[in-house]
Amino acid sequence: MAQKKEFFSGNRCDTGSWKLVFADEFNGPTLDRSIWRSYGAKWEDQSDNWEFGRTHGNEGQIYTDTNFIFQDGILKIYTEKKLATWFTASRNHTSGFIESINSGFEYGKYEIKCRLPKGAGLWPAFWLWGGDEIDVFEADGGDSKVFTSNTHFCYGNPSCNSMQWHKVRDLSKKFHVFTVEWSPHFIKWFFDDKLVRTLSKYKLPDVLRDQCLLTPAEYEVDSLFPDQKMKIIANLALWDWSKPFDSKKRNAPTKYYFDIDYIRVYQKTPQSDLFDLCAKRQLVGPEKIIEDGEYTYSLEGLGSKVSSWQVSKNLIIIRKDEKSITVKPKYIQNLKDRDIGFVQLALVDPQPCSPKLLKKYFKIQFLM
Repeated sequence: MAQKKEFFSGNRCDTGSWKLVFADEFNGPTLDRSIWRSYGAKWEDQSDNWEFGRTHGNEGQIYTDTNFIFQDGILKIYTEKKLATWFTASRNHTSGFIESINSGFEYGKYEIKCRLPKGAGLWPAFWLWGGDEIDVFEADGGDSKVFTSNTHFCYGNPSCNSMQWHKVRDLSKKFHVFTVEWSPHFIKWFFDDKLVRTLSKYKLPDVLRDQCLLTPAEYEVDSLFPDQKMKIIANLALWDWSKPFDSKKRNAPTKYYFDIDYIRVYQKTPQSDLFDLCAKRQLVGPEKIIEDGEYTYSLEGLGSKVSSWQVSKNLIIIRKDEKSITVKPKYIQNLKDRDIGFVQLALVDPQPCSPKLLKKYFKIQFLM
């Protein structure tokens, strides 16, 4: 294969701040099917109408729609010893797999906080895939003090990879944060906010690999560096790392759990179909209202929706929806502070950076 080169002319480091553009805190009772599917989608129609979508080849499980438990804000993906079939495939275990509906994620910071299961043959992973592949982490449950980072499918070559092993503390004991920062010129892996690896787009001496400033010149591009749009995947597979998993020979406990606290994506400049989830949200409306009028208060902020409204006793709700509420004053003679009213809203699934509640006080002028 011919070497690929390109001319580099400027600073490789963007010093802008990260903006949260995608997040699931897993606080709900079920998987959010508006952002996740529970199988590997077929390219042609995004369906599960193919064997690989729920087996991933020689893995030792069938991925189902139900191998998930939601408990105290944690998504527990579990594998269970249970006979299952999909097309012509038959397995003695089931497990869980989540894949983002959005398959067009671009450069950004991808982060998961999770606790890994411990047991031979378990293969938890958090990764990006879109033709190219970035493994934020993969782990062998048989050695819970090691994880790997990797890139795959260089120029469409599936045998190409850049696997590195990272020795850490026991990953099954508590939650840890795994992060990848993927930019046009670097991929950086972090474990609990500590940098553990850097992959440069260009083939450079080690002393220059992590540098922001390079002499303008033509550089050879490292084929291991991915540049295609990706989808986000987290799953718990069954696999013998030395050979295909044979679930018929494995006497595993009933269930193993891959616990996920959150998955978040940040970008410095949000791509066109995403926005800053932490942009300011506010409840706007008049600071003073008069008894015989109707007044509207609205929620401002991209992507924000209201789950419930609450008003003070001296207000009547005329109408309301997921973005605004219209009220009218009501005179209550014995009400303390009857000349002060408030409107309060609760946000639908607030992001980690946004308040759950917004409240606005205002004066009420009664005519009597």
